[in-house]
Amino acid sequence: MESRVQVSFQGIEPSDFVRAAVFEHVERVERHHRLQRCRIVIAAPHHHSRHGNLYSVRIEAVVPGAELFVNRDHHDEQAHEDAYVALRDAFDALERQLERRAERQARHRHERGEISEEDFERVAPPEDEPAS
Repeated sequence: MESRVQVSFQGIEPSDFVRAAVFEHVERVERHHRLQRCRIVIAAPHHHSRHGNLYSVRIEAVVPGAELFVNRDHHDEQAHEDAYVALRDAFDALERQLERRAERQARHRHERGEISEEDFERVAPPEDEPAS
């Protein structure tokens, strides 16, 4: 997995603990989605006198047929003084993008008659219900 996943640090010292957390998040995503490549940049570009560093996380993920980008620059959110919280939020955003993409693909395949109603409902929630 490491050759497909690249972790970079900008403005902060590299951390084996943060790097391990990144790989845990990648494994969680890969339980439901196929990542071909993933590049994660953890940066601490903002230093405030009242607060510590506020971390931002950028993710570039390549999945079959698409490239997805997440940019979580939390310069106003005090919670993102913790790199782990910033990572969690960025990977949550990536998973939401992947889920929306899977729903769109399933809807398209269903409209073309390529998948059954049962398979479609397993992937895409009904139109009147919000996705969880």
